[in-house]
Amino acid sequence: MKFEIRTATVNDVGAMLALLPRLADFDVPAHRQPEHLWEHDGALLRSWLAGEAPQCLVEVAVADSGIVGLTMTSMQPDPLTHEPAAHLEVIAVAARAEGKGVGRALLVAAEQNARERGARSITLHVIDSNSRARHFYEQSGYVGEMIRYISHCQRSRCLTGLTRESVTHPGIWCVTLTRSVPDAGVPWTCLCCYTVSWPRLS
Repeated sequence: MKFEIRTATVNDVGAMLALLPRLADFDVPAHRQPEHLWEHDGALLRSWLAGEAPQCLVEVAVADSGIVGLTMTSMQPDPLTHEPAAHLEVIAVAARAEGKGVGRALLVAAEQNARERGARSITLHVIDSNSRARHFYEQSGYVGEMIRYISHCQRSRCLTGLTRESVTHPGIWCVTLTRSVPDAGVPWTCLCCYTVSWPRLS
């Protein structure tokens, strides 16, 4: 398949929004609704189109059949070092373009775009059960750094908070915990939701 990567325009909005449900094209955890994985991205994309999200960089892959992929990257400081960095909000490829090198080309272009704007690293989120995406990122040089845990409230009493602590597992040094306060005697459980990965942009 022949395609090119270019900066997105307002004329691409319909095709880009139509691709967002591809972000939930895997075994979504039972406690999540598929649309929750892309609704926020759709809102952010609309904000970018309205000129209200200048921190976003949006690119599309275009083939003879039309738009077959997109990336949306936000320029934002690293949350720990505060160094210039970027976060890959979206990378989606049409089903008809899978296995054609579109995703790889989009990722490389997004990294280059962020690097040219001063980013020293780029992060992304991926649901733990999305093994296909995890393999793709790991093959692209990304490594796991942060794990998010979640515990659902088992009674009406609930307290949700975030804590961070250092761990010694190779390649992982920060854990984010989200937990509830269950009734006495009711245990709480954790489910791994996503890993955050980043390569060094040199």
